[in-house]
Amino acid sequence: MYIGFEAAFMDAQSKNVALCLELLNNNNIEVDEIYIYMFQNKFQDFYNAFFRKQDKLLMLNQLFFEEDIDEFTDLGIEDIENIISICLQYEANCPHEIKLRYNVKANSLDAEYEYEDFLNDEGGLVKRFEKWFQEINLNLNSLK
Repeated sequence: MYIGFEAAFMDAQSKNVALCLELLNNNNIEVDEIYIYMFQNKFQDFYNAFFRKQDKLLMLNQLFFEEDIDEFTDLGIEDIENIISICLQYEANCPHEIKLRYNVKANSLDAEYEYEDFLNDEGGLVKRFEKWFQEINLNLNSLK
């Protein structure tokens, strides 16, 4: 791995947050947290997001029109490809799964990475994404 990888990798992740913020700003929507889900392997890329506003989680289709969602996910897939390129350039392991959690008010970003390609083991990406959504939702409900 070369010097500069961490900065380039963090910048690529920050671009995903910026993409979500742009989508929200273009639609005059404010949220408290942004959750971004990315998956990639040599066969498939998957990009999705959801949002927390107060104590409620909201999926893309609850906030935006289909054409906005399509453009958003296309740009998100490009961001995944950028992350892959950075990892290849710096000869770094590339995660198959990235979960980002951005707190808008605190301007803080947390990330979880999975380096194992689990796709064949767990029944699909949509189910995995929905499971993460449900976990976050349960945590929110337990705080009430």
